[in-house]
Amino acid sequence: MRRTNLSSDVLTVGTAQSWLTLISGSFSCTQRERIIRIINRRQFSNIMYELRLLLPDLYAQDVYRAISFFLEGIWVHCAMQQDDFSLEESKNQLIKFVDNQLLIAEKNSKWAST
Repeated sequence: MRRTNLSSDVLTVGTAQSWLTLISGSFSCTQRERIIRIINRRQFSNIMYELRLLLPDLYAQDVYRAISFFLEGIWVHCAMQQDDFSLEESKNQLIKFVDNQLLIAEKNSKWAST
């Protein structure tokens, strides 16, 4: 995930703005909408594969949704050229979030087994 969505080679102001333009135009264009659905399904598959190795399926789906929202927010902030936007800080916050979700899942599984 970090190697693709958050790579400094991929996530630039220009690519983020292009992505937002593609998404905004997808509502009126069936072909663009199809491309967006394919990209989203691929992202879902890639992230869920990794999450399912670590979490029960239903919890993995919840964490995936949160990661997806997080990633979209990062791309929007980059596209808007926010003065306080930092790709490195965004990566660190995403990693911290996922680590916390894994800790919560671990605690819940211990509680369930006692």
